[in-house]
Amino acid sequence: MSGLMPMLIVWSVITGVLVCLVIYRVILGNYEEDQVYLSQAEAGLERENQEVVNRINRVDPFIRWTAIASGGLLLVIGGIWIYRGLFTTPPME
Repeated sequence: MSGLMPMLIVWSVITGVLVCLVIYRVILGNYEEDQVYLSQAEAGLERENQEVVNRINRVDPFIRWTAIASGGLLLVIGGIWIYRGLFTTPPME
């Protein structure tokens, strides 16, 4: 099992980064409005809302790629674990 331990550590780091990115996106999303009804005097609020949307759009690709990396690495780890379980013989005493 020694070969799986470094892979599990890398997977846990990637998954931790993914969780942090998702939390950051949720925090940003709290400030976004779906529909904004503003008068001419409140045009600055529309600009602020657009900046929040731009930040969310910048974070989304990072979330997508870290999720793909985390899921792919988890599948590789699971495949190696199953392969070792099926095709290695336990030592005889």
